[in-house]
Amino acid sequence: MLPNLWVVFGYKNGRLVVNVKGAVIPDVLPTGPDPTANPLVNAEQLAIDDGMRWIVDFDEAEKVGMGMRARLAREDAAVGLDFVLVMGLKDAPGGTTDWTPQLAELFDAHHYTDGLSFVPPGTPSNNTPDAPSGFSSTDPCHETSYLAERTVPGFRPGDGSNADVLTTAFGLTNAGQVFANLPHAMATEQLDARHMNTALWQAPWGYFLAQRLAGSEASESPLTDDDIAWARSHFIEYVRAGGPLPAVRTGKQPYGILPVTSLNAWKPPTGQESQSGRDTVLRDLLIRLRAIWQRNYLETPHLGRSDDVGKDVAEVLSMEGLSSSYSIRHLMGQQYLEHLWVFLSADFVLRVLVDNRPQHTGRDFSAWFSRQAALTRTVLQTLGVTWGPRLAGAVFSPPVAPLNGALVQAGHSVYLAPNYIAALLAARDLDIIGSGALTPLPPPPCSTCCCVMRCCWNTRPPRRAC
Repeated sequence: MLPNLWVVFGYKNGRLVVNVKGAVIPDVLPTGPDPTANPLVNAEQLAIDDGMRWIVDFDEAEKVGMGMRARLAREDAAVGLDFVLVMGLKDAPGGTTDWTPQLAELFDAHHYTDGLSFVPPGTPSNNTPDAPSGFSSTDPCHETSYLAERTVPGFRPGDGSNADVLTTAFGLTNAGQVFANLPHAMATEQLDARHMNTALWQAPWGYFLAQRLAGSEASESPLTDDDIAWARSHFIEYVRAGGPLPAVRTGKQPYGILPVTSLNAWKPPTGQESQSGRDTVLRDLLIRLRAIWQRNYLETPHLGRSDDVGKDVAEVLSMEGLSSSYSIRHLMGQQYLEHLWVFLSADFVLRVLVDNRPQHTGRDFSAWFSRQAALTRTVLQTLGVTWGPRLAGAVFSPPVAPLNGALVQAGHSVYLAPNYIAALLAARDLDIIGSGALTPLPPPPCSTCCCVMRCCWNTRPPRRAC
């Protein structure tokens, strides 16, 4: 199942200047000495037989597809390359070979030798001074693997389990129960993520699209209710914070499986262009967002960020795919700001920069909002937002409060009493919900961050009493 040829791409300033395909790699390629051979060598020669000569002889490496030469124009060779990408491909003459049986055999070989299992989300992949990884080779009498083999029920196609999702993704639906009877095979990670997306849609995205991206009085948003409904459906069905496929462990090594595609090369299926209009709009938006992200990637930890390689490596390895902490702050809209400005600064003289020159505006703060609009307009035009969303006139308040406590409640807790979620689920009358007649929650103490943000935001330091 290893690649049988290599392809090398070299890029400079976004331009492809190297595109080389190597020779076909033999199915059997020695990587060590032949124990049956007896090469005649002297003290100054390496004991290398003909089969492994490609390891030390570049000409031989070219012949077996493990070495490649690329011709460069003189000017390209002088300036060098930004990066080189090497891809291994598994190809066959005419593309007629079905690799499914070999892939199934490979997974089965791991299953019944060094082990094969699914890895639950959040499982530590490495040992640290604080805690061990989520893998332990200690399995007296192979009890763990035996219980998984004998007690885990076989999955059913379409049940959304880990085994079902990965079997479908790898095209192994006709190769038997390859991923059945594995630890965590029946976990429903993707279904759980779908349900979480459904429950949380309105809080971040639904409100944002309907309210924050809604047009101001001067310009109307082109987003319709149908557009937002399509975005909701797309988010629920396809967006997965942890990736669309479960992770697996072969032996001691965990692997994340992430399918990718090219945004630039993607296009709607032939004959379905009209039905894929919103997909095309989303693709174009992602391409524009990618350009913004690429301009700022130098600010993120990566190798080559500084002259200290050890420091760069430490920064990269310290990064994690999950946020370690959260903070909250108020977002104030333009109309609120206008009234607040008058209320707090009746005699305030405002100085703003217009065309890089300070100007006194007195109590006329229209120049400040004009400058705000000019700054946001650049980003909006880059993203293709041609209207003036409410978000463009909003401003974050400076104080930031840490969001402490658990983000998700695990099981029953005395701190969720009365249980407002249970009351909502039990309510069958929208009038009751709208009138606030549900079992009320006790008011939070004044020292909580929400109160500090609400009435003490402009004090230094924030007061702990209202």
